[in-house]
Amino acid sequence: MDNQVETKWKKFATELLPKKGKGYYLRKPSNIKKAESYVYGIASPVLPTKMASEVDVYHAWTNPFNINIAKTLLRKNRVLTFAELMTSMIKEYDPSVFTYTWWIWPYSYKKRIVHIDSDGITFVKMGNKWQIVYSVQALGALVGSQGDDYEDVPKNSYFVVWENEETARKHIG
Repeated sequence: MDNQVETKWKKFATELLPKKGKGYYLRKPSNIKKAESYVYGIASPVLPTKMASEVDVYHAWTNPFNINIAKTLLRKNRVLTFAELMTSMIKEYDPSVFTYTWWIWPYSYKKRIVHIDSDGITFVKMGNKWQIVYSVQALGALVGSQGDDYEDVPKNSYFVVWENEETARKHIG
């Protein structure tokens, strides 16, 4: 990861995270997984799908400011990986609350089976509808928690994105 990214992370963590950032490290996003499908979203998988494992699926929503930055960057370069997207966001923009593009609600989840479509995009069935499902691990610091601490995310889990916070909270239960 770029030194400029690490420097901005340390500054952000020291100023805005509990305990002055001590014990926090930059959660690095995937260098392989392409960001475009996840930023813009996809309505349904390209069939056939392969079933993967059962995982904890949380509810989330987008940060409107940062998702617009991500879309702007992807219009310039459609093949950005999540790592490249985060690096570009930090270098070109300098968002006030780091690069959290998705906000996860870490207090309620459902078990679901992940399906991987023919293009390698991950999906789950929620309420008999396909939903694209995001890996917290693949997104790294692009996802933050809406709890007591931005970095208190369930690290090895997944989440679905709803239109906004109000809609996401309606699905929790």
